[in-house]
Order: sequence, then C-alpha cells, then structure tokens
Amino acid sequence: MNINIKYGYLLSLVMTPVMAVMLFSRCAREMTSLTGGPRDTIPPKLVESEPPNYSVEFDSKEIEIEFNEFIQLKEMEQQFLSSPPFEEDPEIKMKGKGIEVELKESLKDSTTYTLNFGNAIVDYTESNPLRNFKYVFSTGKDLDSMRVEGRVYDAFNLKARENVLVMLYEELNDSVPYNRIPDYVSRTDEQGYYSITNVRQDTFKIFALDDLNNNYLYDSQDEQIGFVDSTVVFEKQMIEEHDTIYSRQPANAMVPGDSLPIDTVIHRKYRGYPAENFTMAMFNETGKEQYLKSYQRKQPMKVDFIFNRPLRDSLRFALLDSVERKDWYIKKTSAQGDTVSYWLKDTSLYYQEYLKFQVGYQQLDSMNQLQWTSDTLELSYIFEEGEKTSQDTLAIDNNASKTFNLNQQLRLTLPFPFQSIDTSRIMLEETVNDSVVKPAKFQIQRKERNLRSVYMDVKWKPNTNYHLTVLPQAIRNIYDVYHDTLDVRLKTRAEDYYGSLKVGLPGLDSEFILQLVQSSNDEEQVIREQYTGDMKDGLVTFEYLDPKEYLLKVIFDRNGNKEWDTGDYLRHEQPEKVRYNPEKINIRSNWEYEIDWDVGQKPTKVERRQ
Repeated sequence: MNINIKYGYLLSLVMTPVMAVMLFSRCAREMTSLTGGPRDTIPPKLVESEPPNYSVEFDSKEIEIEFNEFIQLKEMEQQFLSSPPFEEDPEIKMKGKGIEVELKESLKDSTTYTLNFGNAIVDYTESNPLRNFKYVFSTGKDLDSMRVEGRVYDAFNLKARENVLVMLYEELNDSVPYNRIPDYVSRTDEQGYYSITNVRQDTFKIFALDDLNNNYLYDSQDEQIGFVDSTVVFEKQMIEEHDTIYSRQPANAMVPGDSLPIDTVIHRKYRGYPAENFTMAMFNETGKEQYLKSYQRKQPMKVDFIFNRPLRDSLRFALLDSVERKDWYIKKTSAQGDTVSYWLKDTSLYYQEYLKFQVGYQQLDSMNQLQWTSDTLELSYIFEEGEKTSQDTLAIDNNASKTFNLNQQLRLTLPFPFQSIDTSRIMLEETVNDSVVKPAKFQIQRKERNLRSVYMDVKWKPNTNYHLTVLPQAIRNIYDVYHDTLDVRLKTRAEDYYGSLKVGLPGLDSEFILQLVQSSNDEEQVIREQYTGDMKDGLVTFEYLDPKEYLLKVIFDRNGNKEWDTGDYLRHEQPEKVRYNPEKINIRSNWEYEIDWDVGQKPTKVERRQ
C-alpha cells in the first residue's frame, strides 16, 4: 500500500512538469495564432459640430467638433491656419472624442472664415490623419464661394516648396506684404500645391512667402518671396461639364463597376466662376537689407569680410594707421560676391597682432534708398613662438592623379597669391611608345577670382604617361617665398572610357546658359556649362564625359551676363526662367549621344557607338 502510494507520488512529480510544458506549449501556439485582424487605416470621421460646419450669421465664441473615435492632436501649432488670420490664435484643446475651439478676438462683419487644421487631427490608436480638415463659417448671411489654387516652386531648381504661405490682399499697393497681414491665407502641401477657398468676389494681389518668423509679413532678409504680376479677378465664364450615366445592370450581373456600358453622356454649359489658378516661383532678393555678417583673420597676412548677400557695390576699405602706405594689399572677391578678402603685402603691417580697419558698404534706409554706412573693426592674430620667422620654401599643391581626365586642367596651388611665373623652369614631358620621351606643349592660365592657383592648359593625349617638373623659383608669390621642386607623374585615361553629348536647341533664339548637372540629396552640381556663343552648327557639344547619369538644364539669360539672376519684387522683376530636360541622360563609355531639345517639348535622343 505504501509502495503504491510512493510510486504514484513519484510518478506525479515526474509527469507534472512534462504536462505543464506541454500545456504551456499548446497555449503559446494558441496565443501566437491570434493576429488581431487587419491594421486600422481609416482616419477619424466628423460626427457633428456646434455650431454646425458652414454656418452663417455666426456669433459664437466657442466651437465644439466631435468625431467617431478618440483622437490626438499632432503638431497643431505648425498645422493650424486660419483665413483670414487672427491676431491671436484660438485656443484648441481636447474634449471627449473631439476638440473645443475658443476664439480669442472679435470677428469681422460679413466675413467668411476658414479654420484649416491641416493634418493635425489623427486617430488615437494608429495616428491616421484626417487630411486637410476645415471648419468654415460666415458672420454674414452668405458663405463666400470663390477659390484660388495653384502651385509654388523654387525659381532656381523648380522643386516644389512645402509649408509656404500663399496670401491674398484686398489692398493693391506694392507695400502690402511688408506692413499688412493678409486677408486670406493658405499653406502649400508637400507637392507645392495650395488652395484658398471661401474667398469673397473681389480683386486681390497674391504672394507666396517663406514666413520664417511666423508674423505674416515680408520683413526678414532671409525670407523668400514669390508674386504674380497680375491681380486676382473673379470673372464669370462659360463652364462646360460632361456627366456620364451608365446603364443599370441586374443585381446578379458579374460586370466590374468601371466596365458598365454607357447609357448617356450629358453635356452641360453654364456661366459660373471657375477657380483662379496661379503658379509662383520663389526667390531671395539681392536688393534687400545688407549687413556685415562676420569678419576674421585666420592668417596674419589675410583678413576676410563676410556679408549676408552679394555686395551691391565695391567695398570701401581703409587701414586706420599713422603710417602712409602704398600698394599694401591685394583684394579678392568670392565667386558668390558675398566675401571680400585682403592679402596684406607689407610685412611690418601683418606682423602686428592688432589691426584696425574702416569698412564701408551700401545699405537700404527706411525709404528703401541706398546709403553708405561704415564700421570700424579691430582684427587680431596671436602669434605662436617662432611663427614670425620667415619661411624659406613652400610646398606646391596640385590635382594630378593616376587616372587624369582628358578634359581637365592641371592645377598648381600655393598658400599665398602668385606674383610672377617663369615658364622656362616648368617642364612637361610625355612618353611615346613606352620609351620615347618628348616635350609636351602647355599654356599657363590665371583665373581672376583665384589668386593662389595657376592652371596648365594641355591638349592631353589619351592613355599616355606624363612627367611634370617645376623647378625652384619658377613661381614667385607676393612674399618672395619660393617653393621646393615639384616632381609629378600622371597618366591620362583611355579615350574609349568617355562618352559625349551633342545638344541641339531648335527655336531657342535668346541668350541662354546650358548646364549639364548631377543631382543628389537635394543638391545640384554643375558638371559643365556652355553659353549662347558656344554653339557651332546649331549644336552645343560636351566631350569627354564620365559614364554617369546627368540632367540638362537651360537658364534663359535675359541680360547676357552668363549667370542666373534672381528677381526683385518692387521692380516687378521675376527671376530668370529655368527649365530642365525631363529625360535623364545615361552616358555610357564609348557612346555618342545627340539630343534635339525644343525647350518645353519632349526631346528626342539618338545614340550611336563611337
């Protein structure tokens, strides 16, 4: 009896863990098989509002809006927009399954208001947004029903501009974007599109504004603007609409909804007010406020003055010193025109730790008139021990490589600006047939904006070894410090590595800049560019192109200065127009491409092996 009990007890001790593991495994399988159904992708739906949406003779201070489920508010400060704008934004807070809006100021008489919540209202569980939800009401007897829509893009690269304000003004003078809040406002979406609804029938000016300080005013030098030369006028027009009526089918008919036979096509004509459409290009004005952003003396002999935008006129520069000096500096302006640098040539001057200058430049006054202003600045450089000891020689930097491109110039760069070059002490040799060495012809070029570099222009031969020797004292800089011997070997690429592109521009009879560009991460790099005068036989040719993907871009250079010019609002000048070839060009090795691009039309491309 006792034996059986003990055996049973021992058996239960053994079986209990086994059964527990089996039971747990079964439960786990049953639990993991529960998926919970498909993911909720449906946004909240409006159930009711008080006062009702689209009310007239509105006189309430509070608005309650209820949805069919619990919601969240996301980025309400960035998403919410009222049109016309309020001086003080309403207070918006959660209440049950909805929101409560408390208006903080008196409303205008006989005015239609649109409260645009953007995508701020999302459901509580999955954050599905109720897109572009609007609450509309009128303080008058009728709701205004006019509409303005369109698209906003960057004037230079044609990319859509998101979260830009589009504003309507009933005042038509040019000063309104500077000193008045708009009468109607909207915001662009991620594709640059906007829509201003419930506008009264009137005449307006329209602007696009990158409102960086959120005050509805064009009052910051860093803000971009876009405008339309004409006014917005709502006029009745003949509108044509076509309605299609499909034949009814028996309930058991297996016919797809989009395949139903057409019964009748109804054509309707009536006079009405279609939406006005305006496209705007945004730009930064160069004529706006100018100021000295920073200044520096990173080297003892060089001072830099950096402005917020390209200078309107030459910089006035004077040294506040008791010693009368002549020919004591060399001036350099950056390619962008916003930085002016001075190389100080007098050693007794740049060995001073503190230097005081007077800098003059033009600014706009309160009447938008240009006036000269000046700053007195002290720039310092703290010398390390032994730094004032003169250098005997300097190293030459260069861009030589083992696979040198046939379309490239050989660049030689010193730390200081050049003064003179002795070409008899520069030798370039090429190796022919792997053994014969002979001199190669070259020309030295200087570029106006680059004081420290010279360029060797060579008609390179493909797949050829070159040897460059630059002897001491070949290149003299403004401080009479010479360089060590430079000994460089390079080899050019084979010609069949490259492709070429010929572009015909039929019908384009104005001045232009044609650019071959590469685009990545919202940045655009100009690989090559040609101008109107570079056309031969009606073609622009780009040779020795690396096998990569490119885009073609044309700038309509209306003033012929070989650069893109921005706009000026007060002068009613739009930026110079830009267009891209819609087709990407994939250059391959040893291929020649020919494209006829009738700007505005789809191009035709011909490829053939070279």
